[in-house]
Amino acid sequence: MRGQSEEFRFWSKVRKTKKCWFWVGMLDGWGYGTFCIKTKNYKVTHVKSHRYVFEKNFGKIPKGYYICHHCDNPSCVRIDHLFLGTALDNNRDRARKGRSAKGKRHGTKTCPESVARGEKASNSVLKEDQVFDIRDLYKTGDFTHLELANRFGVDRSCVTSIVNRRSWDHI
Repeated sequence: MRGQSEEFRFWSKVRKTKKCWFWVGMLDGWGYGTFCIKTKNYKVTHVKSHRYVFEKNFGKIPKGYYICHHCDNPSCVRIDHLFLGTALDNNRDRARKGRSAKGKRHGTKTCPESVARGEKASNSVLKEDQVFDIRDLYKTGDFTHLELANRFGVDRSCVTSIVNRRSWDHI
């Protein structure tokens, strides 16, 4: 498509339906369209297709703002389906439509391996063997939560959570 205008190239990658106008070009991992443009210094850059069409219609997008979809279709570039919003606006829109993942659909449940747990968590003070020791020592009945907390250098509430399996419940 060499020699064709940027706008012609863009619209040649859009399939219009009665509801949405679908970007049929390259998509990113989240399903958003990606469009290649040349900048003023002749470098090629990738822009999100919905952001591109929004800027062509309304001008530059303010820093820190998102282009959100009323239709919840990330590949849609229909201008009346797009709106300018902050991250908070986008999150509220998602929650209002019931698309927030919670319960069994939450990422911690669907992909537990992606969550840093135990000693892999950046704020972890204890190691797994210490957690086993805390539980074993508490079971003997010889130590209180406070005594174990002092012994392992953590807060009493940390020991309580470990013993009651509210934390470190993966082991």
